[in-house]
Amino acid sequence: MRLEGTFLRSKVARRVLLSFVLAAFIPFSFLAILYFMQANRMLVRQAHIALEGASASYGRTIYDRLLMADGLLRDAAGDLSGHDAHAPATKRLGRVFRGLTVTSPQHGAVPLFPDTPDMMPLGGAAVAQLHRGGSVLMSGNSPGRGTRILLVQALRPAAAELRLVVAEIDAGYL
Repeated sequence: MRLEGTFLRSKVARRVLLSFVLAAFIPFSFLAILYFMQANRMLVRQAHIALEGASASYGRTIYDRLLMADGLLRDAAGDLSGHDAHAPATKRLGRVFRGLTVTSPQHGAVPLFPDTPDMMPLGGAAVAQLHRGGSVLMSGNSPGRGTRILLVQALRPAAAELRLVVAEIDAGYL
C-alpha cells in the first residue's frame, strides 16, 4: 500500500490528524508532569531523611567525644592537683586538648601546654555548676585564633576558692 501525498491537503484531514495528535499528547504530557513532580518530591523527602540521620549521628558523635574529653580531664585531675605530676597528665591529655591551664587565686594561671587558653569570665550559674562538681563547656571567638571550645572543671569543688582546669578542646578531635 502506498501513501498518497494528497491525504493531508484537505482541511478536514489536517484537523483530524491534529486532533489525534493532541488527544495522544495532552494525557502524555500531563502524566509526565505529574511523574516529574512526584519523583521530585520523593527525592527531596529522601534527601531530608538522609540529612536528618546524618546530622543526628554527627550530633551523637560530638556528644560522645565531649563526654570522653570530660572523663579524661576528670581522670587527670588528680595528677594536675599536685605540682610535680604534670608530665604524665599532659602526655595523656595532649591528644585531645590543644591548650591546658590550671588557674588558682594564689598562683594565678599556670600553663601546662604551650598554647594556653584564655579564660572567659564565668557567670553565676557556671560557678555554681563547678561547685557541684560538674563541668562547664564554653565557646567563643578569640582574636587571631578563631573559635575556641573550652572545658572548665574544678580540681576541688568543695573548696572555698576554686582551682580550675581550663582545657581547650582540639577541634580536630571533635
